[in-house]
This record gives sequence, C-alpha cells and structure tokens, in this order.
Amino acid sequence: MLALDAGSLLAFQVKTRQLRLEKGQATVLRSKEGVWTLADIEIAREPDASDKPFDPVRDINWATLATPIRALIAAGSFEQVELANFHLDVIDQKTGTTWGADPVNGKWKATREGVSLEMDVRLAGAREGEPNMVRIALESDGQVERAAGQLTLEGVDPMSIAQMFGYSGDAFTSAQPASATFAVTATERSGLLNTQLALSGVAGSVKLGEENVAVRDLSFSASYDPATKFVTLESLNVDSGHQVHHAGNA
Repeated sequence: MLALDAGSLLAFQVKTRQLRLEKGQATVLRSKEGVWTLADIEIAREPDASDKPFDPVRDINWATLATPIRALIAAGSFEQVELANFHLDVIDQKTGTTWGADPVNGKWKATREGVSLEMDVRLAGAREGEPNMVRIALESDGQVERAAGQLTLEGVDPMSIAQMFGYSGDAFTSAQPASATFAVTATERSGLLNTQLALSGVAGSVKLGEENVAVRDLSFSASYDPATKFVTLESLNVDSGHQVHHAGNA
C-alpha cells in the first residue's frame, strides 16, 4: 500500500507518505563490536563489553534511545512505514552465527509532533533459555530531545536477567522460561531519567534454610532513579506451593 502527499502531487512532485511492506526480506548485520546495521544504517550499538554487572547508568544512555530513532528518520521521508509478516536474516559476526527472525511485524511513524516505533519479532530457532519473542517500543518528541523505550523478552531465563544485575547466588532455581520487560526514559540534556524492570511468569524453587519451597508463579517490578540512586520495589506477587523436599535429598 502506498499513500501519496497531495500537495506534492499538485507541485508535480511525488512524495510517499505511507508505505506498507508485506512478506518482504532484509538482512541485518551485527558486527564484532556489537554495532547493528541495516542497509549500512546504524540502528543500534551495544554497551561496551565489561566484566562488571549490568549498570543501567553506564549501559543504557541517551545514545541507546536516540541512535535507532535518528537512523530511521535519516533513512527516508516516509511519515509511516508498516511491516507485515517480514523476514529478517541476522548475520552475527560477534558470535559467528547466522539466525533469523520470522515473522517481524511493526510500524514506524514520524511527524513534526513525534516519532514512534513498535515492533514484534519472533526469533526462529531460539535455544532454551533464550528469548523467542521480542517486543520493542520507542517514542520521542519531534526534535528527538526526549525519548522513552521499552523492551519485552518472552521465553527468557529469569536467572540470566538476575545475573545481568549482579545476582550471583544459588538460592533460587528456575523451572521454566519467563517474560522480562525493561523500560527507560531519557533526555538529550539530562541523560537517563528512569529505568524499570519487570519479570513475570517465574516458577521454580527457592532454598530457605534446609528447605526447598516451590514457587508456582512469581512476578515483580522495580524502578531505579539515577538521580538518587534508589531502587524502589513497585510490586511483588508470589504464589508458593507446598515444600518440595529437604535440601540435599533426592
């Protein structure tokens, strides 16, 4: 589907305002340095490699949000681009593998009032503990001076998320994949304003003293304020079952 600008037509110029792409295919390159590009346009840059735990102040900054938004603006003059049942091949030079995402559905809008991107990506051939569905939402003002982003991962190992934030204990054992959502708000002038992390669908067992207690369903959300460096637990819900067995027993 194509939608043309009427004013441009009257001036004998053709300007495409809306574009819908169905069942197409594209290739994304992830370099050894963690730079993601599409058609030689940089769309994302991973934080510098470090042995330190994940640090939202260092690893999530203004450039993390602004880079993909500005890249999409620079890529063309479309006001809206929609992807439907798209296929992406990812050449991953960092891991030496090639993998796919199918289907990819999304919508990109850019006007003077603001910019937004929504995308749902199902990862083909995801291994156990790795995300099988990724949802991305980005939005900013028209000048890209303030932006917010949200990343949701489904089918992720909850312990890998905990380890990103410095957890190194063994009191909890995960029994199934979970969903994780990470959200950030930032401005070009002040940098990171707020981060939020939420986990849901967590199940397994927790070691309390000499007992292992089953956890049928655990979910929580927490926020971090870079200005005060305070972490606030917004919500915590735990559905625990009966005792599984004594620690050390079969």
